[in-house]
Amino acid sequence: MAIEKIPTEYFPKSKNGPSEESAAVMNLQPGEAVKFPCRWQHTTNINNDRCHANAQWYAAARRRGFRISVRCRDEMVYVMRREEK
Repeated sequence: MAIEKIPTEYFPKSKNGPSEESAAVMNLQPGEAVKFPCRWQHTTNINNDRCHANAQWYAAARRRGFRISVRCRDEMVYVMRREEK
């Protein structure tokens, strides 16, 4: 296998940027909230209905250095940026 150095401008660009929902979460200001329709899979058992996208929202907020609260109810996702202490 041949390994060669390349200029950084030859590094392939990402085809997909953040989703519209992720961008909205990352742009929240302290105390602001957004809601959007849930299009993600859920795991349902006797006592719990867990949205698989919750981890995505927490990660998007962590990338921007803040914390959020997330709820997925009645096929809508609610995300609120927590107030900084």
